[in-house]
Amino acid sequence: TPYLLKEKETMDNKVIIEITPTGWTKKVVIGEKEYTENWKLTYLGGENKGDSLEEVEELTEELWEALNSDDPYEIARALGKENSNG
Repeated sequence: TPYLLKEKETMDNKVIIEITPTGWTKKVVIGEKEYTENWKLTYLGGENKGDSLEEVEELTEELWEALNSDDPYEIARALGKENSNG
């Protein structure tokens, strides 16, 4: 079915969010490329010790906004559209 083909095409696109007592990591995988924000807790919030996803030109505006919202539904929808945009 067409849906299964689309699912297979986007299977490599994913977002992995890991939260620990010392901070959190947000990893974005689009095809064979991987980008990671690695946040460490500070007294006032967090400090990014990794990539800045906002500055990654390969990520669409829609995916960046979804990642920034932390809404799993929006992230999943935006990931599904990545192959058609890149």
